[in-house]
Amino acid sequence: ILSETDPWANRLGDLEAFVAKHGRLPTCSEDEEVARSLAVWLRNQGFHMKKQGLQSHRLHKLLTSSPLIRKRAEGWLTGSHQLLVCDLRQLKLLVRKS
Repeated sequence: ILSETDPWANRLGDLEAFVAKHGRLPTCSEDEEVARSLAVWLRNQGFHMKKQGLQSHRLHKLLTSSPLIRKRAEGWLTGSHQLLVCDLRQLKLLVRKS
């Protein structure tokens, strides 16, 4: 029997592995493309949650994940986390390069 894999769950697993290895969440200013893409994926989950488009079982998985991921998701729920952090960091990098 072939089991179907959930790409969203796989991505969450990749994010959890990154956090376990580095002890922090990825940022959009990472040198590695894989890490940057994880940061964008995480940011997008926040956008979906804010628009009430994130499925409840996915929100539950974020809230029961590692402490750093859980803290980020809790911030989305309370509005205490700014969702544009990645965009602001990228802007700072562009300004520095100019």
